[in-house]
Formats: sequence, C-alpha cells, structure tokens
Amino acid sequence: MELDITGLDGLEGWIKKFEHSGELMLELSEKLASETVDLVKDGFDKESDPYGKKWLATARGGEILSDTGALKTSWKVKSATRAQFKVDGSEPYASFHQGGTKHMAARPMVPDGKLPASWLADYSDAADELFEEHFG
Repeated sequence: MELDITGLDGLEGWIKKFEHSGELMLELSEKLASETVDLVKDGFDKESDPYGKKWLATARGGEILSDTGALKTSWKVKSATRAQFKVDGSEPYASFHQGGTKHMAARPMVPDGKLPASWLADYSDAADELFEEHFG
C-alpha cells in the first residue's frame, strides 16, 4: 500500500504546518506509516476490513486470517519519504486475501480507495502528537 500524504483528505491543515520543514514532513510520513501498520494489525484483531465490515467466516471456522499469525506480523513500513510512505504485508499470499480469488472471499486489510474516516481521525491524532512534540 502506497499513500501520498500530501493528498490525504482531512490532513491538509497539518501538511501546511509541516511543509516548510522537510525534516518534519519526513517525520510525519514515518509516523503515519507506523500508524497504518498499527491500523492494519487492529483489523486482524477485529476481524474486519478498514471500513469496519466484518470479514466473512472461513469454512473451517476459528479465527480469520490468524492460523499462525504470520500474515498479521508481516505488515511493516517499507519506506517513507517527505511525500509518501509504503507499508507492506510481505507474506506472498497477502494479495489473495486482500482482493479475494474465485475460490476465496476477499478479506481486505488495507483501504481500497478512499481512506475510512476512522483512519483519517487516527492520522490526525498522530499529526497532533507530532505537532505537540515539536511546538508544545
């Protein structure tokens, strides 16, 4: 998942506050990337997609996408720049679960288009924290 932080609806005010400093923009991008990984992992705990829709149960029952925990723990920050960040679930089967297949229902772990309001609120909170750290 790659996000251009300068285009995130709801964060325009924070971008304007930080854009004068490349160092702060990089720190903001890194903070948002880390927050994204936390949000993805939270989706595993809730067994739901980023929009709050519950994942379909599996035929075998039990926890969904959590047999070994490998997929959940594979989500990491891949890169961050002043303008964007990338997070990745490194398990090779992550994309099959994200989009589904003809034999398996989709169980999205990352947003598929517009960011959910709850994610934007968490991003705004992360930007607030960063602002407070630097400007009290």
